[in-house]
Amino acid sequence: MTRRLIIFLCPFLFVFLFSACKSLDTFFPGVVKREMNERELIKAIEDNALDYQHLFFRRAFVEFKQNGKSQAVRANIYIRKDSAIIVSVIPVMGIEMYRLQLSKNEIIVLDRLNRKVMRSDYKSLSQRFLFDFNFLQFQQILSNGVFVFPEGRGSLRSFKMQRDSMSYLLTSGTNQDGSHQYLRFMPDAYRLLSSEVQFPDRDIVMELAYSDFLKVDGGFLFPSLIFMEGQRLQDSITLSIQLSSIEVDGSQSLNFSIPSGYDEVHF
Repeated sequence: MTRRLIIFLCPFLFVFLFSACKSLDTFFPGVVKREMNERELIKAIEDNALDYQHLFFRRAFVEFKQNGKSQAVRANIYIRKDSAIIVSVIPVMGIEMYRLQLSKNEIIVLDRLNRKVMRSDYKSLSQRFLFDFNFLQFQQILSNGVFVFPEGRGSLRSFKMQRDSMSYLLTSGTNQDGSHQYLRFMPDAYRLLSSEVQFPDRDIVMELAYSDFLKVDGGFLFPSLIFMEGQRLQDSITLSIQLSSIEVDGSQSLNFSIPSGYDEVHF
């Protein structure tokens, strides 16, 4: 696998990475409730989570930047909940260059140009980026869902609540691996606004932010912009995903099959 291909695929592998919305309304947040306690906040977050089986993002604009250099592509993204995430990368002329599938156990990339199928797992990805990745994290990031870091830590019920004039904040304290997690939520709708994981001893910070919330699928709020940034010492990687068409449990989907005659490599 060439260095150029690794750089090209990073947007879809790094982080930590609606019927067509022709008339969408930008959402403005409500009012923070001073009387709400931690238990009530966590219940509100759980009760207002997106209930879906399939998500489809058509022609999302994906931009990747690393240490001042940037690259942008269009991509169709399909999520089959708790099963697979399939991404079709379409950079020019509507011709698919790559198709990726993230399942619970592995990552598979089809390189259409070079007729290769590339495989990896989350352990290898985690070792490469010094940050623990898994399928659930990618699924939750793309669906504006909440994940607790690190895996196996427990639930939000162990977090402590704070609030400011615009949002609620849940903080984890120091985890066993030395990390800290900070989660910020929108009032009234209780949608996730941001998640930050810090490793102070390793100078690693992973940030995730959602903005430009729109009403879709009968009034449910969903962000049209997902922004992720990873920093380690002086190195920085950012990924932004701009969504223009969001379909919840609709008819659009992507499939994934490996053509015959492709060379197989591991990365």
